[in-house]
Amino acid sequence: MLSTQSSLFDQIEEVCTNILEKNFLVTLKEKQEINSKIDVHVQTHNNDQQQNEAKKFIKVALKCIKKHIAKNILPKFQDKYKDALQHIETFLQIHETFVKSMKSYKTLLYQAAQNLQQESIPEFYSSLFDNIFVEELQLVFKNVLFKCVVDMIKTACEEEQKQQKISDLLYHFGNVMSQLQKSTEEALEFKIEQEFKQKIFDYFEEKYQQNYKSWHQSLNTQVYLKKVQQQKEINEKVLKFGDKTILEQVNRILNSHLLTYYKPYLLSDQNPNNFEHLLNEYHKEVISQQQNLKLIGDLYGSLDDHYDQITTNFKNIITQEGQIIMQKKNHQIVETNQDQNFSDPGFIGQFYSLYQKYYLLIENCFSQKSDFIMALNNAFESFINLPIGNHEFADYLVTYIGEQIEILRNSPKNNTKSPEQIVKLFVFINQKGRFLKLYKISLAQRLIKYQRQVETKKNKLAYQIEVNIVEEMEKKCGAQDLESLKIMIKDFQKTENEVTKIQEEKGLCKLQIQPPIIINKQHWPEIDELQLNLQSETITLQKEIIAKRQQQKTLIWLDLISYVEIQCTEKALIFNLSVPQAVILLLYQYRNEILDVNRIASLTGLKEQYVIQNCKMMKDAKILDEQIVNDQICYQFNENLTKQKKGKSKKIVTETYFPQNQVEQVVSVYDKDLAIEAAIVKIMKKQKEMQFSDLVIQVQGHMKKNQNVEIPFAQIKQMIERLQRNEYLERDAINMQLIKYK
Repeated sequence: MLSTQSSLFDQIEEVCTNILEKNFLVTLKEKQEINSKIDVHVQTHNNDQQQNEAKKFIKVALKCIKKHIAKNILPKFQDKYKDALQHIETFLQIHETFVKSMKSYKTLLYQAAQNLQQESIPEFYSSLFDNIFVEELQLVFKNVLFKCVVDMIKTACEEEQKQQKISDLLYHFGNVMSQLQKSTEEALEFKIEQEFKQKIFDYFEEKYQQNYKSWHQSLNTQVYLKKVQQQKEINEKVLKFGDKTILEQVNRILNSHLLTYYKPYLLSDQNPNNFEHLLNEYHKEVISQQQNLKLIGDLYGSLDDHYDQITTNFKNIITQEGQIIMQKKNHQIVETNQDQNFSDPGFIGQFYSLYQKYYLLIENCFSQKSDFIMALNNAFESFINLPIGNHEFADYLVTYIGEQIEILRNSPKNNTKSPEQIVKLFVFINQKGRFLKLYKISLAQRLIKYQRQVETKKNKLAYQIEVNIVEEMEKKCGAQDLESLKIMIKDFQKTENEVTKIQEEKGLCKLQIQPPIIINKQHWPEIDELQLNLQSETITLQKEIIAKRQQQKTLIWLDLISYVEIQCTEKALIFNLSVPQAVILLLYQYRNEILDVNRIASLTGLKEQYVIQNCKMMKDAKILDEQIVNDQICYQFNENLTKQKKGKSKKIVTETYFPQNQVEQVVSVYDKDLAIEAAIVKIMKKQKEMQFSDLVIQVQGHMKKNQNVEIPFAQIKQMIERLQRNEYLERDAINMQLIKYK
């Protein structure tokens, strides 16, 4: 006999109650029997009524669930004095039991769901049962559980020993919330996960607001930052549940209230422990203060704007230090009137030390963050390009690099600076064209000096050092601008391999002269040859011989930095002299007359200033005697040099007076293109964008004021276009007359 609907309802209700109340396991036979009865009952109705009948059986099961929740679950959360952890633990146990119970429900009412034409019966039931569970427990979630979560978080923040247990409970609770949200989000208006999270966010909003009020002026910066870091560390330990959005949002709230709000005070002059103070303290006590700056690097790097304002302040602090160095140098120039002396390794060394000081700080405290490196570089660019007297930093840097190369060449084992370190400051120079022009002259002088010294071992080392230096510069500005320098070095190497000595015997003296350097003239600086008008035609003759041997090649013969060895065989003396000194000395080879400076200049063809300088050097070497005759400075050969014991050889070496004014004359030839280009860059860097016509007018005014020259419109236009090609400037896409600095 078929079961009636009423008896079947009673049977289902009884089984459902047993599942919920007693964790009763329904046998497969019982499930099949009930599903069979449901199917028979439903099929007795017409098609339109079948789904309604199937729903009735499901309603019976849902009624049992609601009854069970009201009777056995809700009362567990009515104890207001129950510990928050116990409430959460109770809930998790209840939910776990409920989920297990619902597995039996799914198979018990399988036929009912099938008659409702549900394609995915397990998902259908999961959503259905979760909806009932959440709907019946809404008030428990809102009034009890969410408050318990906040209380647990508060406890975890205050009691470290409970952090791990609370973290584990919250992790499981968060997963349950997320799972319930997915199952119920379409059926219920109550957004369980959203409200759960909002309770947490509201708690932290209030907490961090209170923290800021009580901390920011009562604690010094170091302690304040440590407390903020501790809050972040606690968050990382406790808020690990869900999909990390809770942790991320809480940290954003922390950033906003405890870091962003604090940033102006961190940088304020009213704060005795501000950012600048921490930097100064770091330089005094690196190890003890390193952690304080690391906290700034770690904490503020998590903000959306990262280190905005902090890096600006960082740049300004470095800029002030650099400007002080510049001001001291300019003051020294005014006091000593030494505007032409570019040899000041101590001055340039201060910038290397300054850069190294802050670069190491960035490395140790800010993990080499690009924001701080950019601030450091921008600071150096701002003061490196300030004028020094009537000159620029490039003049000093070229000399400094040359001096460092000499040190590296003479004492490679004792030098601590690498080529990369030597050219470090090169990258910050805006007018690289001027630097490279000066450097080309400096390089030419060194290469010729290497060639004249004929020290093969040292020259090979010098070649490699020069190559390394140019390669380092190439990394910083590209290969095109440095092609001439590389060709010059290759010329030097080529000549070094072809060096031959040409000797000329004459009387008691032997004059030995080295050949010129064979060069690609278009790549070398334009240094005018200084011709010597010699009574003795020895040197001129040697020039002609070498020129004939190198008919198809360009020669450059700088007599003033050629070297001559004069041997006085009768007196057993060797003089290692420059060509001008040798020419002067040859005047005394037949008769030891007293000659004044004018007479020596007239006989040799040397300029008077070269005669004065070189005679003084030979006097200091005791080769010549200085005498005053008729108020004129005169010189004659030092006869005492001849009083040597037979068989004893004495070698006398003098320094070479290099014609600096000759080089300065070349350097000071005004390069209008470079100056115009520099003026454009300087104006645009400050203005960022200008109308083309306004820019031309400003450049003309700048050149008139600073160089007292009139510059035509066409020349300025040409320089603007060149800067566009080199990607320093660009025209606006809409308004082509608007020039922008890139």
